[in-house]
Amino acid sequence: MSRPHIHIHPQCGACGDDFSLGQEIVAAIRKSRSIHIINAFTFPDYGVSDEAAADIEWHFCRKPSCSQCDDGAADAATLHVDCYNLFRQRCKASDSLYRLWLTAAWRRPWHGAPSFRLAPDADAIKTMRLAATACSLPQLTTVPAEILQIIGAYAQPSPLSRYRTVIDLAADWNGRELSCQPSLPLSRIASWERDEHAVVGGDLSPIVKVTIDCWGLKRIERLTDYPSFAGKRSDAETYIIETQDRLRDVRVQFQSGLARLEISKEAADLQLWDTPAPPPLKSLRNMPKITGTIQFATIDLKKVYGLTFFVTNGSTLAVHSHTRRRPRPDTTFNQLSRQRQRHTAWVYVPFPSKDRLTHFGIRAPHKFTKSPWAKSDYSYLFRFELAGDVMVGPNFVGPTQDFIWPVQEQLLLIFNVAELAAISAMSAYPNQNSEMQPFARFSKPLFQDACFSSAPLENIALLHIYSDAETGLCRGILAEYNNGSQRALGECRIGLDPVCTYQSPACLCFARVTRIRPRTSIELKGTKVSSDNQSKHKHDEEGWACCPMQGTLQFWFTNEQSVLDVMIDEAGSTSSSGILV
Repeated sequence: MSRPHIHIHPQCGACGDDFSLGQEIVAAIRKSRSIHIINAFTFPDYGVSDEAAADIEWHFCRKPSCSQCDDGAADAATLHVDCYNLFRQRCKASDSLYRLWLTAAWRRPWHGAPSFRLAPDADAIKTMRLAATACSLPQLTTVPAEILQIIGAYAQPSPLSRYRTVIDLAADWNGRELSCQPSLPLSRIASWERDEHAVVGGDLSPIVKVTIDCWGLKRIERLTDYPSFAGKRSDAETYIIETQDRLRDVRVQFQSGLARLEISKEAADLQLWDTPAPPPLKSLRNMPKITGTIQFATIDLKKVYGLTFFVTNGSTLAVHSHTRRRPRPDTTFNQLSRQRQRHTAWVYVPFPSKDRLTHFGIRAPHKFTKSPWAKSDYSYLFRFELAGDVMVGPNFVGPTQDFIWPVQEQLLLIFNVAELAAISAMSAYPNQNSEMQPFARFSKPLFQDACFSSAPLENIALLHIYSDAETGLCRGILAEYNNGSQRALGECRIGLDPVCTYQSPACLCFARVTRIRPRTSIELKGTKVSSDNQSKHKHDEEGWACCPMQGTLQFWFTNEQSVLDVMIDEAGSTSSSGILV
């Protein structure tokens, strides 16, 4: 008989930080009234870990929606080995093991809840003061609190912040009595907040709002009606806003100031949002029928200076919004499994401050059934005042349909997120009518599963060429134009790949390279790209083709190969320049 699975969560139940691949972890498992600590060896990339001792009755699994994961008898939590050891050293209570399990397991707001990846409760100022003591740097304590906050925020996550969180957790439990209160039906709870007693009442308001943070349930409150859409969002909290009727079978457990929902698998049909005032789901266009629990993320397109879509085989795995707080997309990329990372292309769209996005759209493959999409794959359409139409992403065979939203005071991009799974639902809000010219169709892809991007070559002030550090092949190109607009082609892996910048380029130069995929006989296409501000110049190597800065550069790419072509418009007819590399 095969061993049942125990699900490994992506974050430590003690410090709240994400695990890194290969970090040593332990599982805390409750069986009956006792807690068992089991060596889970190292954090796996995906699937079932093959690291299991013969005397362990479970396999440790990191696989989404695994039917073999034991989500019933064993309520498990996963911890860093060093966080576990530190807590046991610092917490003086005789039942410290149970207190640690309670904290870690109840970070999940109900048994079997998905991972929400909420921002840890990081007190950056306290972390920096701890650093001042640990490193004998008393001068750090004289730095203004605002500066300490900025420095500490850039240092997250770090071993120091993990250490501070765990010793604070142990100190909190040292001063807290372990207590247990009887569970209550959610229908009887008027309000509750962490570390407080539940307020019970009758004839309650019909809307229930549940707030969840990195420590689990934070607050339960009642609303007289659904909140009006406001567009505010949070990285630190997620929200359930449902009618009491939909939650009629839910109960709430209470213990030592904490709370947890009791939800049967049949009743686990919840919608979670990163905004406390979400739009009505029924009003969203291109939204498939939702079944089961689903978590929605939102991005305010008026508050970002770029988007990076992570795409593989036509599917979008994640979206990174470039903001001042999160400028580098590798923070989102690192949440993908290594298996997915190896096959993922970065599709970047810049939102420069001197240009304005007027329309956003998604293009999806059509299927003539009640559920209109053959699969949840998307390409992306942007219309800017200066840059014009920007179309990026995979090309679809067969009929497609475009969904377009004007961008006025605010537009939220809305999509579902799930651990180790692709995006399967995408829309935007609010819906507003707007007369506009349709977007053009993509050209025919030059190789299988290729993503498309294009940009005009005239009037470029700065040209940034991103190249692979190992092969020297071009990954992507970012063009900055004289009018302040920008266009990105290929994979502009900002913060990861080396970049060369050319001012006022006079020509673009290509050298085609064919290589073999490791351990196969499959040929991969690639291109070396450079530029020069002189139209007449020489290359040290043969095989280079140079073209003037005229026409439109088309860039077809996946994560491992690319083909570039310059399209020339002559007398109203567009044709290839013949420089196909």
